[in-house]
Amino acid sequence: MEVLQNVGILYSARSRRFYIDEAKKTGQVYPFLGPEGQLTWLVGQNAYLAVNGLSNMLRRWGIKFDVLGEGSLNESVLRYYNFIFIPNAAQLEEKTIYQLRGWASGGKKLIISGHSNLPDALLGIEFKMTYLPSKPVWIHWADSLSFEPGSRTHLVHPPQYSIPKVRKNRFSVSLGNLVEFQKNEVPAEGGEIVGDGAIVSEPSIYFVPPIFEFIGGLLQGHIDIEEMRPYLKQKADFFIEELILYIEKILKSYGCKSMWDTRLRIWGGYDHVFVLRHDVDHSRDLSYLEYEKKHAIPATYSILKDKNWKFWLAKTQGIPCFERAYHFSTNKEGVIKKCLHPHEFIEDPKAVLGKGLALQIENTQKKFRIPFKTLQRHGPFFYYPEFIASLDHVFEKFPHLLGSGTLFRYTCFRYHSSETLFKKYVVPEPHVSVSFWFPFKMTISTVDGQRLLRGWESPHFVEPDDVMIEHVFENSTRVENGVYTFGFHPAHAQRATFREEGNFPLYLRSIKKARERGWWFANLEMVYHRLNQWETLKFRYEEEKMMILNPSDEVFYDLFIQDGSKRVHVKEVPPNKWLLLERKG
Repeated sequence: MEVLQNVGILYSARSRRFYIDEAKKTGQVYPFLGPEGQLTWLVGQNAYLAVNGLSNMLRRWGIKFDVLGEGSLNESVLRYYNFIFIPNAAQLEEKTIYQLRGWASGGKKLIISGHSNLPDALLGIEFKMTYLPSKPVWIHWADSLSFEPGSRTHLVHPPQYSIPKVRKNRFSVSLGNLVEFQKNEVPAEGGEIVGDGAIVSEPSIYFVPPIFEFIGGLLQGHIDIEEMRPYLKQKADFFIEELILYIEKILKSYGCKSMWDTRLRIWGGYDHVFVLRHDVDHSRDLSYLEYEKKHAIPATYSILKDKNWKFWLAKTQGIPCFERAYHFSTNKEGVIKKCLHPHEFIEDPKAVLGKGLALQIENTQKKFRIPFKTLQRHGPFFYYPEFIASLDHVFEKFPHLLGSGTLFRYTCFRYHSSETLFKKYVVPEPHVSVSFWFPFKMTISTVDGQRLLRGWESPHFVEPDDVMIEHVFENSTRVENGVYTFGFHPAHAQRATFREEGNFPLYLRSIKKARERGWWFANLEMVYHRLNQWETLKFRYEEEKMMILNPSDEVFYDLFIQDGSKRVHVKEVPPNKWLLLERKG
C-alpha cells in the first residue's frame, strides 16, 4: 500500500531548466574535473537549492513530507495533501498553476517563497518586479507579531541574489517590510525599504525572499556566512536555527499549526541528542575514553592514519558504544612537510579532490581492517564545490558509509581553479560554518543534473568554551530535535592549550548539562542510522486514524508519535508492513 503524506514540496524541473539557461547567459557556471569526469556547477542564485533547504528544515521539525514533481500532479494525488510548499519555482508549467489554483480553493494551504510565476491573486500581491540588492536584506516584522523584544529584525536574504519586490493587494495582510542596510550595523529603524516581506492571504503564505534557497546555500557552503558575520555578530553560530524559528511562528500563526500536531518523533522519547566526537590526532591521552568506558557513554573516535592508529584501534575495540570513524586528511603530511613547515597546516587538494578521498578511504580500510561508518575531516581545508562531488562519489562507491563530519570551522577555497570566481575565506575560531544543529543533506547542482548526496553531514563545536556551552543549551530550549556535537581532542584534555586546567572540566560540564536535561547520548553512527530509518518511514494522519508504512527490511524500534499533547509509543514497526492506528480524542 502506498502512503501519501500530508505535506508536499513541489520540485519544478521547468524552473530548474530556466535557472540553467540564466546561469549560462550570465556566465554563472563553474567547470571542473570531478571524480568521474567534467562537471559544470551552477553558481550563485541559479543553483536551485531551495527544495533541499526546505527539506532539511522540515526534518528539523520532525515533519514527514513527499517531494512532488510537476508531472506527478493530478486531482487524485493533490487531494491527499493538506499543505504544499513551492520554494523558488520561478517557471511553473501552466498545467501545474491550473491544478494548484483549484487545489488551494478547497481550503488547503500553499506556502510559497521567492521567485514565482503563480498568479498575483494567489500570491496575495498587486505589484511585482525583480530587485538586486548590494547588501544583505532584512525583514522588519510587523508590530502585530509577538516576537521577543529586540528580535523584530532578521536577516533573510544575501547580497547579490535577486529578490522579488512586491506590494500586497487589498485582500491580504503584510507581516513586515524588507529592508536593505548599507552599513554593517542594523539599527531598529532606517534602511531602504525593498517591499513587503511576508504576505498572508486566504489560500497562501508567501515568504517574498527566496528564504529556502538562502538556507539551502548556507547548508553546504554555497553562500558564504563570513560575509554576513559582521551583521550577525554573536548570533551567527545559531543563525539558521533562529531563521527557522521565525518561519515556524508564521506558519503556526496563519493556518499551518496542524503540521506540528501529529508527527513521528525522530529521537523517540528524547527531545535532543548529545554527541561526543574525539579527533585523536597525535595523542595517547585516555582521559575521555576511560571516563566514557566507565559510564557507558557513546562517543565517536576519529582515528587519523598517524603513528598512533594501532593504539586507538586497540583501545576502542570491543566497546559497543564507541564508534571508530576515519579521520581523513585535507593537509600535507610526510617528512618534507615536517622539516619545512613543522607547525603549520599546508593544503593538499589532491588528497580529497577527484578520486583522492576515495583512494584515502580505500587504503585506510585495508590498513585498519575495519568498515568505519562515518568520515570526519582532519585539517582545516574545504573546497567548494569540488569536495561535494568527491563526497558524493565516495558515498556511492562505499555503500556502508552513513555520512560525514566536514562542515564545521574551516578554511574554504571556493571555485579554487577559477580566476574570476576564486575566493578564500576562513571561519574563525571558535565559530562554525553551518549554524544548523541537526544532520542535513547536501546537493550536487550541475548543468547535467541535480541530486541529493546519499550520506548525512553535520557540524560540531570544536573545543567549546563555557560561553559556547551555555549558548548551546539556551538554544536547545527554542528549537526541537537538536543534535549537538561537541568535539574534544584527547591532546587537550589535560594540557593547558586553551585553559590552565585543560579542557576535561569543560567536557564534564557539558555531559552534566545534557544528563540533567535528559538528552539521548549517542555517537554519529547511531544518529545517522536512526535518521535513515526515520527517513524511510511513510506516515499519514487523518481525523480518525494514523497510517505508518515501514517499506524497509529493518524493524523500527521505539517509535514515538506526537499526537496533539499525547505521545503514542509503538514498540516496533515490522519491516515491509504498514500499521493502522486509531486516534483517540
